[in-house]
Amino acid sequence: MGADMIDHPPHYTSHPSGVEVIELTRGLPFSLGNALKYLCRWSHKGQAAADVGKALWYISDYSKHPARTHPMPDATKRLWGRYMAAEQHRHTREALACIYHVATAYDLSDAFRQRMLDEAATAIEAIREAEGLGNG
Repeated sequence: MGADMIDHPPHYTSHPSGVEVIELTRGLPFSLGNALKYLCRWSHKGQAAADVGKALWYISDYSKHPARTHPMPDATKRLWGRYMAAEQHRHTREALACIYHVATAYDLSDAFRQRMLDEAATAIEAIREAEGLGNG
């Protein structure tokens, strides 16, 4: 039997942590969740340049149009921790950490939120450079 491309596609379920990406994106504002989605799948779907480019686009969009985040349940925080601990690509792990800070600190100052988004974008750009992906 082939992969379940509707409910559990392998580009969202193949991470060594065993965490499915949707478990991390639930409850996030749209653009922040999409940035995370593309960041998590860039090395798994075969469209790395496009996925990295989309992650950057959504980081930029969230930066321009920030939406309030809400307190994250402890169970979801543990999943994030498991996901980040198992992430083997350094720049991906750095970008994940920045997105996590934005997602969990719902009372961030605008300056700190922007710094975390800028650092996430820098880490995603480093993926592009390290992997020779160009501008997708």
